[in-house]
Amino acid sequence: MILLTLFHPTSALNLKPSSSTLQPWVDLTRPHNIPASMVFSVSGALTTNSLDFNPFSAFETAAIVASVTTASIVVNNYYDAQIENDGYENPIITGSISSTQAKNLFLQLYLFAFISSCAVFNAYEPISIVLFSIFTTCIYSKYLKPHVFIKNIAVASVTSLAPYLGFITSTDKPVFTYQSSIVGLCAATFFGIFSREILMDITDIEDDTKTDSVLTIPVTYGIDKAVVISGFSAFMVCCICYTYSNNVVLGEIGAVTMLYRIFEIAQDHTRCNYAIKESILTFLFVVASFLNF
Repeated sequence: MILLTLFHPTSALNLKPSSSTLQPWVDLTRPHNIPASMVFSVSGALTTNSLDFNPFSAFETAAIVASVTTASIVVNNYYDAQIENDGYENPIITGSISSTQAKNLFLQLYLFAFISSCAVFNAYEPISIVLFSIFTTCIYSKYLKPHVFIKNIAVASVTSLAPYLGFITSTDKPVFTYQSSIVGLCAATFFGIFSREILMDITDIEDDTKTDSVLTIPVTYGIDKAVVISGFSAFMVCCICYTYSNNVVLGEIGAVTMLYRIFEIAQDHTRCNYAIKESILTFLFVVASFLNF
């Protein structure tokens, strides 16, 4: 609780909790992404069939993952503001939040994640995963985002590690094999996020083209080829669900729906935003298919 008090944005930055004051911080941190990030970690914990499953440990891990996720969003907004890539959607560009305040926030969130992982985890592997995620998300916007494919691989890799982190921290002795559900969940998460990131790049193609500082797949190869690559990645999710899911029908419902939406985008590019929003729900089917109840 002390750590939460020290690193809570309103206390750390001496803000009074009013709607007008908090709204820019909501725009900066995008808290609606927190539940989604926690789902990946908790789902990894729920793939274990061990009787030693500890729900409190699963929640602790999910909180650390959420901290890194939120910090990465702030970092991305921080560097986007420097190249004015988000326009008036970025509170740093509008002047509602200063660059110094944003920098202090993501540093505090990263520090909270690191200290918490050292305090909670009793092994080097989970701490190493947290450090890797912190390092990758910290350098992402400045050094990885400008490079085609690298940005998508980086985001997908960090996200796909969240289920594995939840898995290895949920029990004292996690049993890992290459035929286990956690392998399929991590792989499906990687390709699912990779596919979704490309769709998000398609919606951002105008801003990315104007700034000429981010070489996304749609900018480099065009929207049509980007849709094909996204579709192939979604098809890989279908294959993984068929091979690894504990409930193949449930997994394929989500994966095939994702693939169908991408087919719609190939016919009409304006369907991209709808597919991105719906993918949050459809991918829950994919995730749920790997769980052991």
